[in-house]
Amino acid sequence: MARAIGVDMDAQVTKRLGEKRGSDFRLWDSVTRAARGGLGPADGGRGMIDALHHAANVSHTRSLTAARDLLAVHSRSLTRLVAANCDQMASVND
Repeated sequence: MARAIGVDMDAQVTKRLGEKRGSDFRLWDSVTRAARGGLGPADGGRGMIDALHHAANVSHTRSLTAARDLLAVHSRSLTRLVAANCDQMASVND
C-alpha cells in the first residue's frame, strides 16, 4: 500500500506510527507512540493521527475531560486540517 500512495515507510512511518517486524508492519496505539516518542504535534500539524493519538493518550493518562479540552484548544487547526483533506479528496475523485 505504501508504494501505491507514494509513502517512504522507513522515513515517514517507521518509528513514528509503528515498527517493522520482518515483512510485517505493526501500528502502535496512542500509549505506545507516546512512550516511544512517536507523537507529532497535538494540533495535527504533521497529521490528524497525531491529534487523535494525543487526545487518546491524555484520556488514558489523565481524564476524558482533559482529552476533550485538548481537542477544544486545537479545534481551529483541526478543522482546517479536515477541510484541507476533504478538498484534497474531492479533487482526487473528480
